[in-house]
Amino acid sequence: MDLKAISEVSFRTGCLIKAHVAPDAQLQTSLEKFYQIPQMVRFVQSPHGGGIQEQVCHDRDPKKGSDPEAFESAIERVKRDLAYATSREEVITSMMTILSSVFDRLFFFILKKKFLRGWMGMAPGLPKNRILKMEFPLGEPSFLNDVAQTLEVTHGPLSDYEGNRRFMRMLGGQFPEEVLGVPLRIQKQVVGILYGDNLYSKLPITCVTFAELLADKAAMSLEILILRQKILD
Repeated sequence: MDLKAISEVSFRTGCLIKAHVAPDAQLQTSLEKFYQIPQMVRFVQSPHGGGIQEQVCHDRDPKKGSDPEAFESAIERVKRDLAYATSREEVITSMMTILSSVFDRLFFFILKKKFLRGWMGMAPGLPKNRILKMEFPLGEPSFLNDVAQTLEVTHGPLSDYEGNRRFMRMLGGQFPEEVLGVPLRIQKQVVGILYGDNLYSKLPITCVTFAELLADKAAMSLEILILRQKILD
């Protein structure tokens, strides 16, 4: 806390400044609400139990003006967040927040009863209610099914068959030049799939290894939550 800055603001405004601790989501929302400062990301309440989701705004350019030092700092922060996460929402949000800086569109699908269901998404112009309605049966030929069945990271152009065409229609209809699918694996079983592409910028996906490493750390964090709950049961 910068007490000197607080004192200076108080002196210049003639107001009594009381310092409060608030999460980034509330600060971003308040700055936009009261001072009309545009947010690079907007925070919305998760429908899955109180977690915070982040969605990328329409004018986001994820590649320009990136600061390597700031990015490294963000990575370290995400690692700490994953290590001390207390809910599934915190784990997925931490993973997707850092990856949203290197993808135009990013989605996470969770595996439930032989279906992959939309859980969280960061994509311009795609409402969260559409993301939550996405559902893909395992066994139907598709990119997501390939990732789930092989337990392997899949990177490259999408094959032009019906499962993928239906998937792309749900995302707006356009086929990106290449896509990335990363499984979240716990004890050699898929619990979710991370999907990313660069539909708008057309930039090559070069962070495959980093995305896989981050997904593995997120999977470890989820496993810790499961084990912690088993202890409490």
